[in-house]
Amino acid sequence: TDMLEDWVKKGLITDDTFRMLTLGNAADELLNGSLLSAWATYIKVFNQENPTQKMNLLAALTARFGDEAVAIMLETAKKIRKTRSLAVSIQTEQIRHWLRTKKRPDDVFVLLKLETAKARLFDQPQLNTWVRYVDAFNNANPTRSTTLFSVLNARYYDEALAKMLVVAKSSGGSAGSLASRIQAEQTRYWLSVNRTPGAIFEMLQLETLGTNFLNHPIFTAWVKYTDDFRKKNLGTHLSTLTTLRVYYSDATLAKLFTEARKVTKTAKIGRRLEAELLREWSLAVAPPALIFERLKLGNGGQKLFESPLFTMWTNYIAMFKKANPRYKDDQLATLLRSYGRRELTLMLILAEKVPSTKDIATKLRGQLSGL
Repeated sequence: TDMLEDWVKKGLITDDTFRMLTLGNAADELLNGSLLSAWATYIKVFNQENPTQKMNLLAALTARFGDEAVAIMLETAKKIRKTRSLAVSIQTEQIRHWLRTKKRPDDVFVLLKLETAKARLFDQPQLNTWVRYVDAFNNANPTRSTTLFSVLNARYYDEALAKMLVVAKSSGGSAGSLASRIQAEQTRYWLSVNRTPGAIFEMLQLETLGTNFLNHPIFTAWVKYTDDFRKKNLGTHLSTLTTLRVYYSDATLAKLFTEARKVTKTAKIGRRLEAELLREWSLAVAPPALIFERLKLGNGGQKLFESPLFTMWTNYIAMFKKANPRYKDDQLATLLRSYGRRELTLMLILAEKVPSTKDIATKLRGQLSGL
């Protein structure tokens, strides 16, 4: 304090003090700890000694480093215990200053140079400052309130922003929470303009993922949007399956879903989509014999009964019979048409030796013997 009072008595002004504090242009060092406290104390002492020439700490920092650098510095200082309180106080003053000067959220976005971040937006510390300003702006201007998404939507293509949100959300932490908030705003916007699941699927270019889409976070986000769309549009025929079937055959989807069920990470979505596929077939009153062909089970060979697709087909037969009581079970007839009696008999004999297929093989062999 004695040193600071000495500087004041010598009449050192803002830039002189920065040099004395060995700051130069090292904005990133200012809020690492004692330097900020020293600078704040200097301003306080100076103002006490010069009541008619008072200096403002925020104004001095902004004049020296600019809005972007100050915002980054404050966000950094908020994470340090000894400078947190002071940093929050300065940031609050910064936000009030922008409100007094009637800055729009988009203006502050530019002031903080967030428009240059592009795909690395969620890596920028000052993004949190902007979010806080938008919230303050909306509270102060309820008739002119906006959303984070509306500002970003004007600056990013739909596809790019959606993918950025998915990546940021998966990173967790404050960036993940912020991305979740913006993603929710994005979803509300898409629903308000009635964007179909198919349109969003195409916009996100999910078809370019090939057959590896089930464990992709963008696909998960799309499934959630589709669910929200169906809740808003009760009775719609549009679903995850109606869209997926535009791009993939039933055989491909069935294989993907059954494989997904074996992996912990994708087991839940695999079970869900498999059930939806069975329901789609049932609603279309697709005969089991037709589904047998779609699943290409006629090419199963001796391992047919071990195939997850055969189990899926068997489950569909049970579902179809329940929905259509008059249906005459033609499972055996379908198998005979594809393999013939001789080959089918051999397949069943071999299947009876495998624990997982013994029951179904014994059942079908008994039916075959009765013909």
